Amino acid sequence: MIRASEAVDFASHRVSELTHALQHPRVAGVFDARVPIALAPQSGPPSARGVPVDVSGPAGSALYLDSIFRGKIRSSGTLRIDAVSPGTHALSADFPDGATLDGSVTLGSAPARVAITAPNGAGPLDQLRQRLKAGRIVEPNGAWDFYRAQSFAGPARADAAAMISGALEELGQALEELGQACVSDYVQSTATGPKNGMLRSAAEAYQRLQVLRPNDASVEARRLFCSGRLEIAEGRFPEAVVTLENSLKLDARFACAYNALGVALSRMDRAKQARKAFETAASLTPEWALPPFQIASQLIASNDLAGALPYLKQAVAFNPRSVPNRFSLLHVDRLLRHTADAERDAAALIQLDPNYAPAYAELGLVYEADRNIAKALEAYDTYVLLAPNFVDTNLVRARAARLRSVR
Repeated sequence: MIRASEAVDFASHRVSELTHALQHPRVAGVFDARVPIALAPQSGPPSARGVPVDVSGPAGSALYLDSIFRGKIRSSGTLRIDAVSPGTHALSADFPDGATLDGSVTLGSAPARVAITAPNGAGPLDQLRQRLKAGRIVEPNGAWDFYRAQSFAGPARADAAAMISGALEELGQALEELGQACVSDYVQSTATGPKNGMLRSAAEAYQRLQVLRPNDASVEARRLFCSGRLEIAEGRFPEAVVTLENSLKLDARFACAYNALGVALSRMDRAKQARKAFETAASLTPEWALPPFQIASQLIASNDLAGALPYLKQAVAFNPRSVPNRFSLLHVDRLLRHTADAERDAAALIQLDPNYAPAYAELGLVYEADRNIAKALEAYDTYVLLAPNFVDTNLVRARAARLRSVR
């Protein structure tokens, strides 16, 4: 049996001592214990091992007692800390505006109330430092807004300029890398699947970067491009067209935006305009795989397989590690009855991704058309092994069974 006060003390105090305060939020996040407690039958009320302390101050202020995080002040303006032993304790706080407080409090045997306030009288340089320390740089009333609103005198002017320049440069680089992920992914990624989270983060990063580079039109052009990609991913094609056209108004040579515009237009059955956008993207970046792949997809949809083939070969040459590109080339070569080429396409695709099941289904069809039944069965069996629950697995299984029955 344990008393509730003992459990609270253990979770909030002893754990931090035993782990050398590794759960300290200033170092590694917040430790939040949950201890199930049951009262023993006929047990009396637990005896307190310390006194409660009500700390009042600005809501959201993080409190530390004896260098141990005890919580944040609630919206009501108060945080209660239970079972604090009498005596002198170190008390510190991190305020929402970036200011900090370090001091001590002496407790007696009765419940105590402690009021804290942010330090007054801090000079502009200290206030700037506090905002930077809290990571509040381009947010409203953050370090950047504060720096532009202040008049720093004497040596403080150079110190403030160095502090804010270093912080902005570091933040700008981080935002640039986060936003560029959207562009780089479009140019050379071989990954497939949902990317909404990455696109949303990239658009938000460019939006914040605009605060640092208000005169750089390319930042807004890239933000609009990432937003347009997100709208396409969400199926909002008319909105994407408007967004991407606005991106191109800022940068008329932005090939990625042209290609994305072509995708949005094609989803709206505006094939002629989409083709023009794809061709413009291809002319701006002659060795980029995505525009010829998109043109080939249009031609395949219109049943012009021979016309699509050279574009697919280009796409594979420009991005040889793309599974979709290689699979499309294999598929079209098979439909055109280019047996030798299709076998080579399948071998290259399987070498790139041996577990890509659709490659074996296509290869089986190639061998079956060539009356190589043994190899066709081997390919179909491999497909079933790799994809036992795909939509067309039963069809492939039935096809293999039919071939076996007529051998």
